[in-house]
Amino acid sequence: MVGSTIIEENGKEKEIVPLALYYDMKIKHSSDKNLINFDKDDLDFKILPDKELIKASKDAVGVNIFDDENGLDGLGRGSGYGDFNRNRTGKINVSYDLGFTTKSGGLPVAPNKEKIKMLKENALKGGLVVIKNKKEISRYNLNAINN
Repeated sequence: MVGSTIIEENGKEKEIVPLALYYDMKIKHSSDKNLINFDKDDLDFKILPDKELIKASKDAVGVNIFDDENGLDGLGRGSGYGDFNRNRTGKINVSYDLGFTTKSGGLPVAPNKEKIKMLKENALKGGLVVIKNKKEISRYNLNAINN
């Protein structure tokens, strides 16, 4: 669960809670050059799923949530990072909305616990892509990451 949103429905306020597949990782920057200039660079992260993770997404949500152009269907993706410290390690996160825990209007409903469990079991079947200024700069195999 990632926060909550207040909407108005039939003249009354209603709190709805989004559910997301959330990746939270630490990475180490090994180059002598700075990874990013905060004033002019854009840094983004996304998951590049393998076939099993795509199937799990379609089975759970009905679409490939990892496909930014065709699959989101009212769902969203987010990413962020914390500044890299003296040891050149930083925290990053990538999240994919799965829907809302409460049915409301035309908003997508989150999958049930069984489907979420299946999605979590396949969540590391793919790679992490690091994108700087709209160009891929590195790729990490999620299967190799210590979960």
